[in-house]
Amino acid sequence: MNKEKKHLNDLPEGLKAINKIKIKNIKTGVGHDLMGYYCDFYIGNKKIGYANDDGWGGEVEIRYETVEGEKQMKQICEEHDIAKLLFEECGWEFMKDVKEINIYTQVQMLIEDALNYQAIQKNNKKYTNARKKATLKSIVYGTEAGYKSSGYKILLKELIEKYPQGRFKIQEKYDEVKKKLKKGEKIFNDNLEELGIKL
Repeated sequence: MNKEKKHLNDLPEGLKAINKIKIKNIKTGVGHDLMGYYCDFYIGNKKIGYANDDGWGGEVEIRYETVEGEKQMKQICEEHDIAKLLFEECGWEFMKDVKEINIYTQVQMLIEDALNYQAIQKNNKKYTNARKKATLKSIVYGTEAGYKSSGYKILLKELIEKYPQGRFKIQEKYDEVKKKLKKGEKIFNDNLEELGIKL
């Protein structure tokens, strides 16, 4: 039975390596298949080089600003045993021997998984911010993977200020949502107690 193929950002040691580099100036969706990309990569605030996949087949072009920068990337790969992670966890066992995974491939995979990880983090932040914003007008519930809301067109705070029954209506809605929560679901609002809602 085949193991599930992982990315470096799924593995603690791989994530440590990814966190040592920064990806900037990202361009994606290039080339005839729209699967190409370009990015600059940094260690700290120092630009180390760029990676360019033109999306037309062939190898990804990795260029370094200095020989020292190239050595630093190699050191990160060696410190975190990237070749071994790729071979044992990330679907590269077809190479037959871990020693066949050269430093070029290790750096390429480190950069590409760093790009993916950064995109995931950005989407997670957008999702969390949208969910938080929804709590201003609604009772927001669900899981980390998805949420639903039951609420109003105006802010909960305004509902209480403008309508005598506002707090009662919010309490009623909160109790109703709480009663219907499925296993693994929770209410995400952290603003209800300050509005006088009993949890």
